[in-house]
Amino acid sequence: MDSAGILTKGTAQVVHRDAAGNRMILSEIKEGDLFAEAFAAIKCQSIPVGVVALTNCTVVWFAVGNILGVCKNQCSFHKTLSSNFARIIAQKNILLNEKVRLLSCKTTKEKLCMFLSNYAKKTGQLSFHIDFSRDELADFLSVNRSAMSRELSRLQQEGKIQYKKKRFSIESGRICYL
Repeated sequence: MDSAGILTKGTAQVVHRDAAGNRMILSEIKEGDLFAEAFAAIKCQSIPVGVVALTNCTVVWFAVGNILGVCKNQCSFHKTLSSNFARIIAQKNILLNEKVRLLSCKTTKEKLCMFLSNYAKKTGQLSFHIDFSRDELADFLSVNRSAMSRELSRLQQEGKIQYKKKRFSIESGRICYL
């Protein structure tokens, strides 16, 4: 693996399946997002994840070595490209650290509260639309779907959130982690 991809059209997910076939959604890929760059940078022989297209997708592949290598001409374009590449990798590292914190929560309720709070912070809104279906959200949080649905219902009964399908509203100051 020596190439990374940029999704120029569509949406996809980075997914890991364990030996039993259980799916864990690691991240979403949207138009303009870079993927597989870490594996390409170290020329990984075996990749433990896959990319699943959710819609019709178009991907532009490029050799990572061309960005990481030294430019003979020392052109400003190459410097900018290298700098942007490093920034994207750093941002992804931060997102993966957030995902580890999320998965380290002990209970389904804690995972849901952290996920919804983080989503509200990311959007700057207490009312927002998530991209995940219920099955996908359970796989992203690495929890049982039924248990997650029960916890969502409890949070709604407690007046902490309101939700309908993919639309969520957090009652101001009522949910943990905000």
